[in-house]
Amino acid sequence: REGQARVVPFEPRRAAVMGAPVAVQKDVSLSGNGGAILAYSGAGHLAWSSGLMRYSGIEELRLVRVDAAGRITPLPVAGDLYGRRVRVSPDGRRLVVSDDRGGPWLVDLDRGLRSRIVQEAGYEFPTWTPDSRAVVLVRFGTSFDFVRFEARSGATPRRVVGLSEESYPDDVTPDGRDLTYTSSYSGDVRSVPLDGTGPGKVLLRGV
Repeated sequence: REGQARVVPFEPRRAAVMGAPVAVQKDVSLSGNGGAILAYSGAGHLAWSSGLMRYSGIEELRLVRVDAAGRITPLPVAGDLYGRRVRVSPDGRRLVVSDDRGGPWLVDLDRGLRSRIVQEAGYEFPTWTPDSRAVVLVRFGTSFDFVRFEARSGATPRRVVGLSEESYPDDVTPDGRDLTYTSSYSGDVRSVPLDGTGPGKVLLRGV
């Protein structure tokens, strides 16, 4: 929890926890699914990794631009714990990238500046509106909430829809009125009004 390895007394015959957890090691590396990178031997030894690990899924990454010829140019912004979900705005001037430990970043490609759209973690899968003025993000919690933000730091969230089924946005329609998304379990492709009014509809069943 929070990068700490903890131990707790456990009674195997009763399958019961017998006391409060106690932290035994700080700064334990985490994998991409949030699991601690450690191992415990039968002889009572604990082995672990500290800090960020390459290829762990939680590591410092750099944002780069790749042209049609395959040439790679780093963007003039600092490396960070960026997620692997990057969306460039339709006008090509900005991008949104998720962050594993904080809110998503809004990056100005012309000036090389970045700011957080929202401070809280848990927002993923950015999708731009056609006019490049707003971004839709998925907020993970007890439901899958699609939330719309103006593309600026400190923007006020506007809930588009809350879904019980795991779902991810695909795109905003060219007229900017509807958001299309795919439901993971049913495979249905659906749409919902971007202004949060009115019912959604099924566009395609079980893809």
